Amino acid sequence: MGIDVRARGAVDVVDVRGDLTRGPELEGLRDRLRGLLAAGESLLVLNLREVSDLDSYALGELVIWRERIRKRDGVIKLVLPAPVYDLFVATRLDSLFEIFRDEEAALDGFAAETETAGIP
Repeated sequence: MGIDVRARGAVDVVDVRGDLTRGPELEGLRDRLRGLLAAGESLLVLNLREVSDLDSYALGELVIWRERIRKRDGVIKLVLPAPVYDLFVATRLDSLFEIFRDEEAALDGFAAETETAGIP
């Protein structure tokens, strides 16, 4: 598994590749997210397009991080491949997360939120 973080303006994109399952893979993601929050980063796109396997522990961890980020007035958006998206629908987690098919659409979502901030 690999995890890379890159900045796209005010948003940090976290690219995850390989399996995201209980064990060192999930610990690696947890460490990266913990580091980003400690650095004051709270606008995140979690790009899971290259994740080949995701287990229930990973799903639970994503829900936990969604709440941690929200408590810091942050936002986490997910980019998912079709099979992983189907898992989110089956578990009804699609109602908790903003989910996109590609990174650009997720980033555009941040831009739209910024443009309408403060408009009733």
